[in-house]
Amino acid sequence: MKQYQCHKIVEAAPIVAAEFKADGSGQVWIADPKGGNLLVNVPPGFKRPNTEPGMNSDGGDYLVRYDGVYLSWSPKDVFEAGYSEVLASHVTADGGPSPASVAAVPAPDYRERVRMERRELADKLERLRAFNASDPRSDNLMRAQEEMMGGYLEILDKRISKFDDAPNQT
Repeated sequence: MKQYQCHKIVEAAPIVAAEFKADGSGQVWIADPKGGNLLVNVPPGFKRPNTEPGMNSDGGDYLVRYDGVYLSWSPKDVFEAGYSEVLASHVTADGGPSPASVAAVPAPDYRERVRMERRELADKLERLRAFNASDPRSDNLMRAQEEMMGGYLEILDKRISKFDDAPNQT
């Protein structure tokens, strides 16, 4: 598949709970930024994958609305790795980003950048291992690459494990 980078501004809120019918429709409760919770009715087919009908979700993920219309369920880690909050002062009258807001959006915390790098590396390493194990075109250089990537992954795992011990260290 081709790769794409998002440039849209979306509306989103943490999901507090959700309940679905067999057709995937249901009700999603989201955290209201003003306090309390808001109820959102979702259409058939919306149900999050791997959620049984009638099952209540424990929340934590995000309900995302694109272009004021399309609703989507986004896992928390995926959403937070891909989006930063747009401050009200950074939105123009038509709802788009102000020119100053593009530069003002903070970069992800270094810990999150390391976690994102680890996820990407683990995915690439998994695909390389599968190729090396199944394709006769795999050569010594590709096997050496696999070994080096595995070592790099171990280093990232060690760095991540130290984040709680020393939150201000890089």
